[in-house]
Amino acid sequence: MKNHVNEEVTEFLKFLQNSAKKCAQDYNMLSDDARLFTEQILKACIDQVKKYPEFYTLHEVTSLMGFFPFRTEMGLKLEKTLLALGSVKYVKTVFPSMPAKLQLSKDNLSTNEIPEQTAAAMHYDISKDPNAEKLVSRYHPQIVLTSQSLFALLNNHGPDYKEQWEIPVCIQLIPVAGSKPVKVIYVNSPLPQKKMTMRERNQIFHEVPLKFMMSKNTSFPVSAVFMDKPEDCVPEMDVCNVFFP
Repeated sequence: MKNHVNEEVTEFLKFLQNSAKKCAQDYNMLSDDARLFTEQILKACIDQVKKYPEFYTLHEVTSLMGFFPFRTEMGLKLEKTLLALGSVKYVKTVFPSMPAKLQLSKDNLSTNEIPEQTAAAMHYDISKDPNAEKLVSRYHPQIVLTSQSLFALLNNHGPDYKEQWEIPVCIQLIPVAGSKPVKVIYVNSPLPQKKMTMRERNQIFHEVPLKFMMSKNTSFPVSAVFMDKPEDCVPEMDVCNVFFP
């Protein structure tokens, strides 16, 4: 079954790629609703940036590559889940007949998708999370980061590294009973992009009605979801002490 699904996914991705090439001009169009919605989202994101200090002093410049050969086989391995919070929604198994209209209005827009709350979730500061603070004081990790910052760091491939990002980093000293304080690096969520294409703005707009169409109103705790376990055949990798919500 897994092989069949992988083959279908590969075939569908090829279909999407070919369709995107044939209809490239469609991605340059932005409806009035999409323009208004993305402007509200971006304005709320900019307001999130204002919570950081306006001026900075250069402390040190260092290379991400270092002076040693870069090991491409490095990776992350899930050791264990420390804490699972929040809730997830059920997905509808019966979808409307195609083609389905993805409409976004005040009537069908859930209260969880208002621009301010969406921007706050996109630019979440884990350095100010009380649950993260409790976990850090107990497990003393080296790095604490959000899923958004992890995606931004990994979704940038050589040799061009075209994806630009600005990620706030906070370093704190955590006191340890009977030992020296531990230095912990908090990697918060990335700041808004300075440049955004029409395609990216369309994606932000259509994700909301698509989520509304596919999700049910009922939800259940995320702790009840079965987490993926690492396979026994996974080779040993370099692992740093990392966790994120």
